[in-house]
Amino acid sequence: NDAVMFIVDSSDEERFPLAAEELHRVMGDPRLAGTPLLLLANKQDLARHKPYEVMKALKVDTLKNEWYVQGCVAIDGTGLREGLEWV
Repeated sequence: NDAVMFIVDSSDEERFPLAAEELHRVMGDPRLAGTPLLLLANKQDLARHKPYEVMKALKVDTLKNEWYVQGCVAIDGTGLREGLEWV
C-alpha cells in the first residue's frame, strides 16, 4: 500500500507552524489525492505534547486524506510497529 509518512518532533512546539505548512503543501499535491497519511509524533519520551495535540496543531483533521496519528520514540522503536501496521 502507498502512504505518506510525515514525522514531527513532538518536543519542538516552535516548529509546529512550519511543519503544518509543509504537511499541507505536500498533501495538497494532486498526485497524492486519496493517499493515506501516517503522522508519526516522535520523541514522545521528551515531548510535552501528546499525539492528539500534535495532530490538532498541524491541523491534520482538515485534510481530505485518510489519516492516522501515532506517537512514537524512534530511538527505541516504541510505536513504530503500530503506525506501520495501520499502513
